[in-house]
Amino acid sequence: MTGVRRTASSQKVTVIVEAYHRIAEGEVQQVDFQVTDANGTNTYSVTSRTLTSPDDTDVTDPLPGWAGTGPARIWGFAYDVLMTRPAGTITVSAIVVPSQGTSMTLPPLTVYNHKGGVTPPSTNAIHVEPEDGDDTANGDKFHPVLSIQRACTLARNASGDAGGAHIYLRAGKHLWSRGGQPGSYGQPSVVTSGDHWLTIEPEAGLSRADVTITRQDHEQTSSLAINAPSGSGSYACRLRFRNVVFEGDGVVVENQTNVTTHVWLDGCEERSTFTSSVHVGAQDTSSQAMTVTGGGSITCTGGFRHHVVNGWLGARMLRGCRLENWIGIATQNTANDQGICNLYAEHQRYKSGVAGCRNSEYHSKHYDGSWRN
Repeated sequence: MTGVRRTASSQKVTVIVEAYHRIAEGEVQQVDFQVTDANGTNTYSVTSRTLTSPDDTDVTDPLPGWAGTGPARIWGFAYDVLMTRPAGTITVSAIVVPSQGTSMTLPPLTVYNHKGGVTPPSTNAIHVEPEDGDDTANGDKFHPVLSIQRACTLARNASGDAGGAHIYLRAGKHLWSRGGQPGSYGQPSVVTSGDHWLTIEPEAGLSRADVTITRQDHEQTSSLAINAPSGSGSYACRLRFRNVVFEGDGVVVENQTNVTTHVWLDGCEERSTFTSSVHVGAQDTSSQAMTVTGGGSITCTGGFRHHVVNGWLGARMLRGCRLENWIGIATQNTANDQGICNLYAEHQRYKSGVAGCRNSEYHSKHYDGSWRN
């Protein structure tokens, strides 16, 4: 994912491209990394590769056009971006070169080299205590706030930009807001600039099992309101949820029409018993789990979703995810631009309906007899 940052010249960012062959083309033999910084653009060709797909020798349903007996092999090509480069923004793009066929250029990602005092828009660190926090507090380690909504407000810099900030959740069940209403546009604006993300994750020392985000009981109307600054213009808010559990209504984010919200679920677990046709997160009621009235996207990496009607509907990209005990559709994206890499799905419970993947581009899949296409 884009928006990684480093703060010292001794650090590095390893960029790994996991590549597979396209239909009727040869295996990937090389990746050309194009790195742009303040000194210009250089190209580095990488031919050394590592097999990253799982052992699927027992699977007999290959990707179309692949000559093997199992799914097409996925190869990893790595390049180290060293922070000895000039401070500031570093852009990395990659061109995947197969042994035969057409090369493909991947979308660029951005690395922020913050050595020498170069910083993201916001360096704020806000702490949230779900039981004893106080939304009138300043949110530091000794004075945590109560709600995620208030933490997002405090994460902003003086210009209202929360990009680069971190919100740390303490153990327990967290609500989006306390007594808030869906689409409560009275909340202060929360936006992020460039490719910077506002990261929401457990405090140090806590595991995923320790932190849950939910909507329950009298808080069925609570949601995370993403509002734009006053005046005209288009804005973006990038939210990264890392290593937390969503249950009940799960990801409930509502934004104004001139805000594009991008949600990245990184290593999260989603558990529920119901989902709507426009689902993004886990959900237990009939209202939609995420409203992106101004447009947006959902990305899942290393996720685990279980005991739901459907899997990830509307997700832009799934990588290294697992789906268990679902009824209907594993994935669907009506924009026909969904990418799936290493999705494992098992125990689909409804055998007579249409299930599996829709409008998706397969990178690799691992499944048992319950999968339906």
